[in-house]
Amino acid sequence: MFLIYLTGLPFSGKTTLAREIVQATGAVYVSVDESAGSNWGTGNTAWIVGNMSAGARVIELLGQGQSVVWDSVGAERRRREHYRSIASHHGAKAVGVYLESDRETMLARVKQFGHRASRADVPNDDYEWVFNLYQIPEPDEDMLGYSRSVPMDLWVASVLLPYLETLEN
Repeated sequence: MFLIYLTGLPFSGKTTLAREIVQATGAVYVSVDESAGSNWGTGNTAWIVGNMSAGARVIELLGQGQSVVWDSVGAERRRREHYRSIASHHGAKAVGVYLESDRETMLARVKQFGHRASRADVPNDDYEWVFNLYQIPEPDEDMLGYSRSVPMDLWVASVLLPYLETLEN
């Protein structure tokens, strides 16, 4: 059993990669965006509510012995440490995946894709708040890195799946 948590700026590709991972592994998908629901447009309240709701769902699923892919910004190191402790508490292997991005790319993708239904009400101030809060993972956090220059299906097949196999042994 594993918990794969994705971390990166908004619009870095976490949701797309998470869905690719779910397809390849059969794990259950949990999304902060989906958990935030109708709270978008309420400032950082949506991010807080979404994280709390998604976290409760992850705990429930791990408690049932199911592997989970958690689509979350994971902005702060302490939050990512919390994800790892949740996995450990439930006997799951924690795998962090960091999606590399920068502010300019985030803002361009917000402009390009921000109108989509799941994020239509998210004000730009919320994205700036997350950007300013975000702490890039340090090497001692032992995370897998993903760069958009590599096709997602290729990265999952050649990096993530072999890594998960090493955790089973």
